[in-house]
Amino acid sequence: MTPEMYDELLDLIDQEHRFLMAGDLQGIARLAPLKESLTAHVRTLSGSQVQEVQPLLTRNQRLFQAAMNGLTMARRQLAQARQGHRNLTTYGADGRARGIGPRATVVERRA
Repeated sequence: MTPEMYDELLDLIDQEHRFLMAGDLQGIARLAPLKESLTAHVRTLSGSQVQEVQPLLTRNQRLFQAAMNGLTMARRQLAQARQGHRNLTTYGADGRARGIGPRATVVERRA
């Protein structure tokens, strides 16, 4: 891998990290062709380059997995909300959980 390609790989990993942190799935998708072309040359990395790149790739892989888990949970909760099975829990800007769903109605009977 040429030094220019190596720098391009590091830039790509950094961009991918920023997109993951921002939740920009379209940005990540735009990087895919470049990532494919660069990964074809990964076998030519030196040992020191591998040691530098590996933790960055592991970090991004963990973020990808967390994003996938979050999407799976959101899809599951939306399906349950559509079916009316239970309240949907969301989180506000303050980080507190809030329930959304049907409220229990109390019928008061008088004689």
